[in-house]
Amino acid sequence: MLLEICIPTWNRADRLATLLASIAAHRGDWDIGVLVSDNGSSDNTGAVIAPYCSEPWFRYQRHPANLGFDANIASLIRSGRGEYLWLQGDDDELDFKAIPALFATLQTKPALVWTNIQLRGAPSVSEQRGLLDRASSPLLEMVQRFGFFGCLGGLAHFVFRREHANPAAIGAFVGSNYLHAFMLASSYADAEVRLVHEVLTYVAPRTAEESSAYEARWEMQRGGAWDRAVLAQAACLDAFLARHPDLSPTLFRMYEGAHYPFQLLLLKSIGCLLFAGETVPEDVLVRLARLCDRIPHPSYRELAAATRVLASQRPDQDAQAIWWQQYRVAGHSDWLAGAEQRSAAA
Repeated sequence: MLLEICIPTWNRADRLATLLASIAAHRGDWDIGVLVSDNGSSDNTGAVIAPYCSEPWFRYQRHPANLGFDANIASLIRSGRGEYLWLQGDDDELDFKAIPALFATLQTKPALVWTNIQLRGAPSVSEQRGLLDRASSPLLEMVQRFGFFGCLGGLAHFVFRREHANPAAIGAFVGSNYLHAFMLASSYADAEVRLVHEVLTYVAPRTAEESSAYEARWEMQRGGAWDRAVLAQAACLDAFLARHPDLSPTLFRMYEGAHYPFQLLLLKSIGCLLFAGETVPEDVLVRLARLCDRIPHPSYRELAAATRVLASQRPDQDAQAIWWQQYRVAGHSDWLAGAEQRSAAA
């Protein structure tokens, strides 16, 4: 098959049912397959899947327990059979009116295709980023322009040629919560990306209840799993930079149009781990210093040095308060730099 839509899922039966019904109703004669990877759901996902299991275009795999997001994504990539694979969230909505444009692009056999996404009620990503006049772009240029995570973090943005992915290497990215992004950076760094601007994926805005649940999960894991995932992201990003040392600090931006760099998130995660009584290994502190050296503001280097000192002792409440004050200074210097750049542009 030319294109296989790969959908990770866990306990979202209702939303998955809507997505699969839409695909089944609109796929027509397009050479499209679907692979669903169930991360041990305990809801009625099995019942949602059952009507499709006899369809020749549909495949389903189920893990006996939740392996985590990254391991499920890795499983999809390794199990994929399509010439091209397209990762899709189980709560996304596809617009099949744009499929002809995607297939016309795939017929030219590119290694990588960037597809347009739109949040309901907002301009599409192509509009927001001023890309509508571009038909293609080197991947590293996009990473430099929009930031590593801003470019590669969206699950449904990229359709990639399976033969260029390196399934043996993706195990190194498990635990980062961004396996798909680091896989793309590792396997397709030299690719010329073809851009499809017709909106293919619609994303519903997060409800207030979903936002509250997300924030509660983050707070519950402060000094735990999510902060350790940031340490894994730092290791992967550091390895990427070793291969591409000429990229500028703008690639560290975490959010579109913002000057909030990855280093600030890394510092926060290390601080949270230290204040939770965790031991932070020496290699992590060395990596922190190396990444902070790439930021022009001295406050980052000063905070990295202070964090190393903090890691060698058991910080009391006063030491923690001083460290958090330094953290806020680093973040404020970053905000000021962004304000200066915005003023200059205006």
